[in-house]
Amino acid sequence: MFVLVLLSASFSGCLSNEPEVQSIEDQDEETIEPVGTGNNDTEDYDELITEIANLTDQIEELNEQLEVLSNDLQSLEYYQYNPPENSTISIYRYNNEELILLFNVTKNGNVVYLESMSGSTWHDGLCTSGVREIIFYTSDMSVILSGSIKDISVNYEKSEDCVVTNNSYDDDAVQDYFNISRFELKQEPVRISIEGQTHTF
Repeated sequence: MFVLVLLSASFSGCLSNEPEVQSIEDQDEETIEPVGTGNNDTEDYDELITEIANLTDQIEELNEQLEVLSNDLQSLEYYQYNPPENSTISIYRYNNEELILLFNVTKNGNVVYLESMSGSTWHDGLCTSGVREIIFYTSDMSVILSGSIKDISVNYEKSEDCVVTNNSYDDDAVQDYFNISRFELKQEPVRISIEGQTHTF
């Protein structure tokens, strides 16, 4: 009998201790709460997620706009006028209701030749004064080179048939007259301005 009593007492003690251990663990689980899961923190977190999503959408929209602008820029560069490497233009002027050819301008890349094509009462032959102003432009009208013909040309030639008939001209003024002048530019010109006229090659 004594042995049975001891055995029953030991089993009951073990059984009674197990629920107490479980209840302590349950209490620990109930009291542990992760940081930042309160109502206010949850609302702030949701707001941040929403703001990030909005910013992401804005970035995507800006990237699309940049792509469109980049394509437009490439199109403008593609369609920008590029003159042929070799080109000739003729410059005229009305005089007493008559159309007079003043110059032929020939472009070979960055080299331009200006040839006088008419005379006047001041001189005989196909020559003109080198003090005339001339301007060379890029496609966007940026100035490449400007000044008087005799000052900015590499050289200008005067043939024997260019004879100045005005006696009031001194020798220096006579020397300013030329038939053909040559210009070397740092970049290929697209437009030229002379005699108050602007022309495109």
